[in-house]
Amino acid sequence: MRVTFSEWNKNYFARPRTRQMSSNYIKEGKIFSAPIKVGREYEVDSNAILLDKELINNPMRLKERMNEQTKSRKDERFTA
Repeated sequence: MRVTFSEWNKNYFARPRTRQMSSNYIKEGKIFSAPIKVGREYEVDSNAILLDKELINNPMRLKERMNEQTKSRKDERFTA
């Protein structure tokens, strides 16, 4: 089901993004499935997601993140 981009913005984020930030997301292709311009506004699939290309290009596994967190906690405890 397609909804307007402003509706998707309100539903997707706890605090909706500004118009400028939203238009940057669209221009940079950070939304999948891509919004379609209809008249003066964009429509997007209601199940669309915001992609972070850094996380896609450099995925870090949960176990690795957990190991990093425990290492940093141990370092904090033993610093004098």
